[in-house]
Amino acid sequence: MPILIAIVLLKLVTLAGSIALTAGFLGLFAFKDTLGPHLTALWLGGLLAVAVGEGGAWWIGRRAAKTIETGP
Repeated sequence: MPILIAIVLLKLVTLAGSIALTAGFLGLFAFKDTLGPHLTALWLGGLLAVAVGEGGAWWIGRRAAKTIETGP
């Protein structure tokens, strides 16, 4: 159960990163006055959050898969 909770939390980090990247993308075309000064932070933070969320979930899943015992 703790592994499942950790993966779900990491997926929420990925979701937050995706939202930040979407806001950064919108800032390129619309809302330039509001989001313009923050585009770099949105892109870098979004990419970092997606990388941590997806990489962490992959790493936990890989370690958990090694502990599974297969039957005869």
